[in-house]
Amino acid sequence: MEFLRYHFGDRNLVSPRIMLLLDDFSGHWVDGVDEYARSLKIILDKVPAGLTWLSQPADVWIKPMKDRLRGFWVQYLREQLQHYSAATTSNKFKMTAPRRATIIEWVMRA
Repeated sequence: MEFLRYHFGDRNLVSPRIMLLLDDFSGHWVDGVDEYARSLKIILDKVPAGLTWLSQPADVWIKPMKDRLRGFWVQYLREQLQHYSAATTSNKFKMTAPRRATIIEWVMRA
């Protein structure tokens, strides 16, 4: 609902009705969101599961990049786990975030 409040909260009774398409992500459909949207003259509609590529074309062309970034992230996590497994310490495993420069490199390579 914060998204609606931030982007559409200044709408008034004379504002034209608009339709907002949202995917089926559970965070979009919290209790009260339909009623709040109606009060802002917003019609909410769900994009059917499996069809977001029709209404969100960026999801199509960005997917390969997201897949490669996910691969870099998984490899980074595996390396941390391997390093921990090879260590002769009894300390608890503590995952560390990648450095900003590492993330930038991943994005450039993706």
